[in-house]
Amino acid sequence: MSFPVTLPDGSAQKVAAQYCAPRTGAVGTVQLLVHGATYNHTYWDFPYENGTYSYVERANRSGYATLAVDELGDGASSRPASTELTFPAISDSIHQVISQVRAGALGRHYASVMAVGHSFGSAQLIEETAEYGDVDAVVLTGSGHATSSIVADAQPTVFYSANHLSRFASLDDGYVTSKPGQRAAILYYPPLADPRVIAADQATEDVVSQTELTTRPADLGALMKKITVPVLLVDGDKDNHYCTPDVDGTAGTDLGCTSTTEFYQHEAGNFTGACFSAMLVRSGHDITLHRTAPQSYTSILAWEEATLPAHATAARCAARGPLPTPGIPLT
Repeated sequence: MSFPVTLPDGSAQKVAAQYCAPRTGAVGTVQLLVHGATYNHTYWDFPYENGTYSYVERANRSGYATLAVDELGDGASSRPASTELTFPAISDSIHQVISQVRAGALGRHYASVMAVGHSFGSAQLIEETAEYGDVDAVVLTGSGHATSSIVADAQPTVFYSANHLSRFASLDDGYVTSKPGQRAAILYYPPLADPRVIAADQATEDVVSQTELTTRPADLGALMKKITVPVLLVDGDKDNHYCTPDVDGTAGTDLGCTSTTEFYQHEAGNFTGACFSAMLVRSGHDITLHRTAPQSYTSILAWEEATLPAHATAARCAARGPLPTPGIPLT
């Protein structure tokens, strides 16, 4: 599917998306899925091993409809000048899609919208939810309020202009992607990942606007405090973006993710207006692309089904605090 959207300069663009719905049963909730930087909608439905790495399939089997978008600049969506793709502009385009879904653009009325993001997509949903308040519940994966200095400092060596690759030759220099061989180090915990998945990921990587990267707020805490709907924050215990000894370079804010309780306590102060839960899963940064993905899906869907079931018309505060995950201690 595609949705017409408008950028702040008034230019008309389109956001492409993959829409999937269960074959039978009453469905009241659609999940809007937003990928991270250098990905597109296939992050949620990775074409490898018949659904092992498909969050879409698991969500559909649990009764939810899903709408996995290609952010502007990615996949089959419009690719305007990279300078037009600021962080607020991308968030606003997501808001425009949600508004159209609410108005019946999917061919039927859904009473509830649950937003699920990953990494930079989670950051986009934090801004979108804080500014527009148009979703009923939010799941933020591969996320935290501040990025590790380890990853931030590595960005100049990780990214280069995407037009180095033939399939992106027509893009301007402001569109970037990861250099060959970099994805394993920044997105995976190799002992829990299939090398063939990492290779397929590298071969099918997408792009991100350098402008979007540089206009993202350095600390999302102020926006997080404005969110009032139920929130689940999920990260991999081996994620070097948010689960490192040095989270933001500030004394007293170290986070080793040795327990879900520690993770929850570090982030709870940023979600003071929300019914907030946090969970660690066995994974690196890309939760859906590790061998442990099926177990992660089970834990995430348990919260979703308690908070905003597929047949529901409204969300409820079903859980607060740190949530147990098999193999990861609460304390």
